[in-house]
Amino acid sequence: MRPTGLPGPVRLVIPEWAGPRSAFVEFQGNGYGSTTGIAPEDGSGPISALVAVADNAQDSVIETLHEVWPACPVHQLGAHPREHDGAAVWWCNGAGGHIIARIGRWG
Repeated sequence: MRPTGLPGPVRLVIPEWAGPRSAFVEFQGNGYGSTTGIAPEDGSGPISALVAVADNAQDSVIETLHEVWPACPVHQLGAHPREHDGAAVWWCNGAGGHIIARIGRWG
C-alpha cells in the first residue's frame, strides 16, 4: 500500500458477528465499511486468496477515503485485482487492458 502513497495500517480481521467463516480487511483502523468480506471459498488457492484479499482491501480503502485506489499511473483509471497468466495482478482496463503490477509489488 505504501508504494501507492497510502500510509496507515491495514489488517485482516474476523469480527465476532461474522464468525470464523468470514474475514474482512480493515484500513487505518476505520473499520471495513460496506466491504463484502472474504469467504473461505474465495481462497481456494494461493492466487485466488491473494486476489480476494486485495479486492477486499481495495473496497475498504475506497470506503474510507471515498476515492479510487489504486489508480493506473498511465491512464488514471482504477485498478482491478485479478488473476492473469497464473499470477495475482492489478489490472487496468485502459488501452485494451494491461497489467499495472503484481499484487504486493507495486512500483
